[in-house]
Amino acid sequence: MTALHAFGGTWRFKYLPTLLSKLPQPHQGEVAQTILRDMVDDKQEAWHMREVVAAAETVGPIPPDILAVFARRRASEERSTRSYEPRPDPVIDIGAIVAGKCVTDPGDVAAIVGSFKREASYGASLEGLSAIMRAQLGVAGRIDHLRAVAAADIDIDDVLALLVQAATAWTPSRAVAEAAREIAPGLIDRRPFDLLGYHWHQAIEPLLSLTALDRPGLLRRLIRAIGTRVDELGSSSLFWLARQVHNDLLTPAHRRDVLGFTLGRFEAIVTADEPDGGWRPELMPPEALSTAMAGLIWTSLGDPAPRRRWRATHVVRRLARLGETDTLDAILARLPDDDAGPFIDTRLRFYAELARTHLLVAATRVAAESPDALRNVIPELRRTASRSNLHVVQRHWAARALLALERSGGLAFSPDERNELLRVMERAPASPAIPPPAVSVEGEEYSFPMDFDRREANPIARAFGISHAELARRAGRAIRGQLGCEPVRAWAADPRSPLGIYNRRHRGGPENLTLAEYEAWQGLFLSIGELLEGEGPAPDLTGDNRYLLAEQFLTAPPEWLSDLRDPDPTSSWPEPSIPRDDDDWEWLVTPADLEHAMLDSDGLRIAGEWSRHWSLAREDGAIGSALVRPEFATDLLRALQTYQGRFPWIPTDGGEINLGFQKMRVTPWVAKDDRTGGIDSLDPFAGNLAGPYSPGRVIRRMLRLRASVDRRAWESGDGRPPFRAKWSAWSEPPRTAMTSGWTTAASLVYHSRTSLARSRR
Repeated sequence: MTALHAFGGTWRFKYLPTLLSKLPQPHQGEVAQTILRDMVDDKQEAWHMREVVAAAETVGPIPPDILAVFARRRASEERSTRSYEPRPDPVIDIGAIVAGKCVTDPGDVAAIVGSFKREASYGASLEGLSAIMRAQLGVAGRIDHLRAVAAADIDIDDVLALLVQAATAWTPSRAVAEAAREIAPGLIDRRPFDLLGYHWHQAIEPLLSLTALDRPGLLRRLIRAIGTRVDELGSSSLFWLARQVHNDLLTPAHRRDVLGFTLGRFEAIVTADEPDGGWRPELMPPEALSTAMAGLIWTSLGDPAPRRRWRATHVVRRLARLGETDTLDAILARLPDDDAGPFIDTRLRFYAELARTHLLVAATRVAAESPDALRNVIPELRRTASRSNLHVVQRHWAARALLALERSGGLAFSPDERNELLRVMERAPASPAIPPPAVSVEGEEYSFPMDFDRREANPIARAFGISHAELARRAGRAIRGQLGCEPVRAWAADPRSPLGIYNRRHRGGPENLTLAEYEAWQGLFLSIGELLEGEGPAPDLTGDNRYLLAEQFLTAPPEWLSDLRDPDPTSSWPEPSIPRDDDDWEWLVTPADLEHAMLDSDGLRIAGEWSRHWSLAREDGAIGSALVRPEFATDLLRALQTYQGRFPWIPTDGGEINLGFQKMRVTPWVAKDDRTGGIDSLDPFAGNLAGPYSPGRVIRRMLRLRASVDRRAWESGDGRPPFRAKWSAWSEPPRTAMTSGWTTAASLVYHSRTSLARSRR
């Protein structure tokens, strides 16, 4: 359960206590806490978290940071509820609306209802309007009024409401009851499509009260009304109708007969060019649930959307931690596979290389946490990490998984084997010359996508000392030979895009990889593997030059960004001093507010960006800072004070602060490179941020800093942390209180001691 919860979504955990009680005792608290932490990272509201919190409290203590987040979100919802004052209903002169109208004429009834709804609040009851219209009638006009309402061109839910209100008010009349039994079925006959879907759920009770039919009878009437016009139904309405027939009309025996008939008809009309093609044994559902789940997870590991790939990566890790060995073994057994099985439309390419890469990323983490879970896949990891595999990214992750297994005590390597695993990204010791690919023949040319060409391919070509054209030829040959497909044109999108499966509103980059980009990446990685086996320049593909292989595929440390997030990096900040009034609110800046903004428990905030919300109120902030030589400090301060226009941003490392016509050189505290993230920066639980800013190059050199393993702190040579970063997930602003962003703080104690030591020297 907790493994699959990584796929996301808002869950309703009404039966969570029962589910937790079925789990082994050691896992109950862990499962509940994992689900809660997912909900915190996904910015779920307190309303959605309350059932999980209550269930988790029955099996063990909840971590204080999760309780603090839940308390803040619950308090925000309570404040929002208290401060909400519904708008008073407008005063409507219904008599004036009805005056001069004939309530037995369908056109006048439609005009009356339209005028009322334009003046009334959204969702206002029609009871008062119905009473005024009924007051205009004598006994003889009642049935004519019912017929006029049924024939009026108004919303179907308004028609049913007026009919029920009138029939209820005139209940003692047998003539009215009989007329209603005649009019309501006719309404179904005339407006079946208006009654479908969402409206049918609302219409069923009014129709039951107006007619003498039961639920199956009403549904049969609706189906007859649709008749031969079934082609006019949309797919959602058609499936909804089939579901209603299944629930209301069919016995269990009939349901099986209908399924068999449908499958028989489907088999008679299906052709080889259908999405799944002709029938083959691979389409048979697996008997074991674990095998079916493994296929679903494997497909998600190779999904074009990075968010879904990372959610599936979390699933693999959790399965190992929770001891679900059957499902995990079934997933790991797919490591050499190149297809997705029956879980994907055959017209769509399965991104098998992405699936393999993410499975290896998960295996690296599993090797450190649950090494016994990888025992059966060690031979495949060895093969993937060997130089016979030219895919350098997969070779890198397989080697890291094997080294992690050795550190965990699950394997033992000789010094030569260990050295080989440590150098899988370097030139082979004995490097024979690799002949360059022949000039492409007509029809076999290949070119990288334009942005990919400039940003990714050109630096690799320069690093290996080959021409861009030669690298493109090698990549094209690798795509045809290793991937076994003809490359698409560089501007071709993934076939999923025109189908509307994915959108591109993803804050961390494109929502999905295009087919051309997928092939370009894999062709590039295979070409690099080929170049590493031959003579020529041997660029360093690790360390400061690791960007050459793209951080979205490499550089995740032993812990992922999602493990290192702070629930709230700025939780000590105060609430607005003056409560908001309706949609208007005020902010009062006090010395304490500035102190909260500039200082935290780790020291002086030298950089950061954040966003805070209180219902409809929102505050965005940013902090930047830099060092300046003493002789220029007064000039810089005067320039900042007299600068016309908005306050200039403090630049990052290597930049200049632009003060109108003059430029002042400063030494920024921090550096930001948009390529310093890792593969885990696309993890939705990491908030789609590449992590905090790091100290600038000058600062690193002056203080002799090095990064900690978890990327939170920068340590000096004596082990003291002069800088520490905090960050939280970033998401679209909700309407409840939330804080998100990042800050980097400098230790005042450390820097004061460092300055004092230098002054003494």
